[in-house]
Amino acid sequence: PPRSAAMKRFGQIIHGSATLLFVGSSFAYAVQSRPAPLLAAFQGSDGAVVLPGVPAASDAAQTLALPQLYMSPENPLMWALLIVLWLSLALDAITQLRESSEDYSFAAAAGPNVVWPALSLALLAGAAWPWMVDRQNEPVLLGALFMVLATVIAARRARRSNRPAIGFLAGWSTATGIAALAAILAERLGLTIAQAAVLAILPGVLIGLAAQGRIGPSITYPTALIWAFVALATTTMGSSPMIAMAAIVGVSAMAMVLIEAAS
Repeated sequence: PPRSAAMKRFGQIIHGSATLLFVGSSFAYAVQSRPAPLLAAFQGSDGAVVLPGVPAASDAAQTLALPQLYMSPENPLMWALLIVLWLSLALDAITQLRESSEDYSFAAAAGPNVVWPALSLALLAGAAWPWMVDRQNEPVLLGALFMVLATVIAARRARRSNRPAIGFLAGWSTATGIAALAAILAERLGLTIAQAAVLAILPGVLIGLAAQGRIGPSITYPTALIWAFVALATTTMGSSPMIAMAAIVGVSAMAMVLIEAAS
């Protein structure tokens, strides 16, 4: 019926618009936002992480910039992760607009295999919360964790369809959500950047394992998390050997998940 076709098209437009907004917002943030300071950080004689020309007292503010490592990249691995995410989401949206097998009607929005409502909400949250970093901690944390939850739900609903971009987005959002949580905890507890980076990896492994169990046999979810852990360790390797050790643990655990999912 014409009404059903119109509702389906409206749902597709919402999904496509949310994808365009997320990609455009994250691209603008990546190229316009000031770079996160952690790449230039080094460890002083007292063990504190300091920057050339930046007072040590600003360390808490630097710690709050931890999520920016994923969204305002400073090394090729982080840039590649972000570019692959943009391209995969754009391809997924174009494919859904052209030959979607999903029911985009509002009547079916709560169905167990309908992906677009949770995915669209996740993309809208991902377009908004990075711009609040260093300004309002609680909205940043709520936005990041909401995106993690929504992307895991979307990836679980898409487990029977061939849509790898959703699992990849879920892995990336898990990494950024854990970074936001770690940064705020580090700021509240007075931790250094190195300790905050470790805090971003180790709990992320446990959350990643739990999310993988909910999503099912998705290869792209652990791939994105492994990529994120390696890129985080590479970006912050000058601050503390603890980060490299934590990254090895994270990569090893998620590699086992990846092998299990692939088999």
